[in-house]
Amino acid sequence: MKLKLILLGAVLALLSPAMVAQAQQPSFHVIIHDPVGAATPGVPGTISFHATLKNNGPTAVYINGASITLNAPSSAFTLDASKFYQNVPTVLAANSSWSGLVFDVLSSGTGTLNQFFYGDLTVLGGVGPTQQDDMRELDSVNFAVAVVPEASGFVMFGAGLLGVGLLLRRRPGMLTRLR
Repeated sequence: MKLKLILLGAVLALLSPAMVAQAQQPSFHVIIHDPVGAATPGVPGTISFHATLKNNGPTAVYINGASITLNAPSSAFTLDASKFYQNVPTVLAANSSWSGLVFDVLSSGTGTLNQFFYGDLTVLGGVGPTQQDDMRELDSVNFAVAVVPEASGFVMFGAGLLGVGLLLRRRPGMLTRLR
């Protein structure tokens, strides 16, 4: 019985520093509000991504930078990370959050229809106000972009087909005259 208690005490003594260190690390999360962006075919445009940054930890977290990547042809999509550095606060207090525009993807409108391209946003920072103090990954989230036809185009096409169908139905001899 004494041996079991000694072993249990030794295990707890070894694990307690790791548990304390884990409890002191900030709990930081990034959530992209709408992680799938769509561009219109043939029309250049901007796809804006908004996010919420949450610090659920007991201490302030410094946000020292970001890494944004997109696996897409540069002729179809270009990343613009300037919004991250303009809008995101450099420090997020304990138990607080921030929401806003974090980056844009510029579309030339020339991408392949309905092909999704994937990317990720990684927020970097830590316990210090400069990159030299701490530049670790706080959290990372995925997003996607694609060139998709507008729903209104499908509606117009369907209305046109319906109109032609009604016209042919009202005038039964119309098909024989067209041949």
